[in-house]
Amino acid sequence: MQSQEGIRAFVHGLKAKLASLLEGTAASSDVRAVVRVAHTIARVTLARRIQSEPLVKFHGLDHGDLAYDCIADLFARDDRGRYVALATYFMAFDFDSLTDEDVFFHIQRLVLRNVKQGVYRLYHQMDPQLGKILRNVKLSIQSLGLFTEFERLGETCLVPAGVETLEHLPPMRPEDLTLALLNVASGNEFVPALLSSTHRLLCAQAERSRIMSLINVGLGIRAFYEQKSVPRLREESDVTDDVSIDAIEAIHTACRELRAKADAKYVRRGKVSAAMMETYFGVIESGLYQRFVDHDGTEFQISETFLKLAPGVSPVEYRRLHRSKLEYLVRLTTNRVVRILKNGRYERRMRSV
Repeated sequence: MQSQEGIRAFVHGLKAKLASLLEGTAASSDVRAVVRVAHTIARVTLARRIQSEPLVKFHGLDHGDLAYDCIADLFARDDRGRYVALATYFMAFDFDSLTDEDVFFHIQRLVLRNVKQGVYRLYHQMDPQLGKILRNVKLSIQSLGLFTEFERLGETCLVPAGVETLEHLPPMRPEDLTLALLNVASGNEFVPALLSSTHRLLCAQAERSRIMSLINVGLGIRAFYEQKSVPRLREESDVTDDVSIDAIEAIHTACRELRAKADAKYVRRGKVSAAMMETYFGVIESGLYQRFVDHDGTEFQISETFLKLAPGVSPVEYRRLHRSKLEYLVRLTTNRVVRILKNGRYERRMRSV
């Protein structure tokens, strides 16, 4: 880990460079300097994640290339040349009062979020079935309440609620979870039931850490289904078609853009808690995937999905406090996805700067 002196040297002048970028007056060297900071954070994060190795092999890219893929959205520009994601995020702060170090840590926060989302997106491209399992695991975590979810170095991790974490012990690998599930499950279970079994298995053992990353849980369940020869959720090729990939990226971009605006409008003004906003966008993302990726013909039930993700909220409370805001955000985000897909503005690699 870098010392405070090392960080100061690395980020010297970063605030001024970012300010010129946000104002539209940046020289190419300033843009490259900001990109270099974001890319370094993303590359180091990916190199430390064991889960990124399958992506490196599948996509034929190194960690540096994957890092550029993950941060590309941060430096996407609109028709007027504005860096929308960065401008939207930093408008929520008193930029003049920030130091170089403050700007660095804000960029680090943005990059870690984008790396996490980018890894999920790339895994979905590599294995659409795994992508569905990961989404179902995330929904089940919130509805069952068996696990505590937290971030560690930009990675979503899970630990059974209310027990010793045993984090000093070696971690449980995906193949360990697969083997354990093969001994207790038939293969006919849905993801929530397998997550319950995972909870029991982690709590019952004391040889390994009870903390697992979300992706490792998904990989373990995916391998379990493979070994049990469970058919795919629907017939599909082993490679995601271009339309699905575009839809995934459109959803990712629209949610990121609207989440930044919603945070500024609701969370920072104290109208909605950060945890509740996370639930809102869990609902929104689930509905968008159902419509644009899974092509499910059934009507998406906003209220039912919300109540599953927020079991402590009553239907009356939902209608009184949350329905209008959530439906408004669903409408905005859906319209944004449609516009993005119509414009066809997707580039999987960042423009050279």
